[in-house]
Amino acid sequence: MERKLLTFNEVKKIVSLSTSSIIRLIKKGKFPAPVDVGVNVTRWKEDEIREWINNLQPKQLYTNQFKTCKCCKFCRGGMK
Repeated sequence: MERKLLTFNEVKKIVSLSTSSIIRLIKKGKFPAPVDVGVNVTRWKEDEIREWINNLQPKQLYTNQFKTCKCCKFCRGGMK
């Protein structure tokens, strides 16, 4: 596998995230950090970006958002 270094614009295009979202994720340690390759030049390792994408978990849309009532599994009115 050929190892390639990506620019920030290439990374944004691949992951479809905004600049601020990527920076926020990097600060939280949830996105691959760039590597310094020269004075004022940073790049991302393509294999790390691809691995990050492959390791994403599907968003769970319905996580006990509604509780099922005791009379049936469809009634949501008045539930506490």
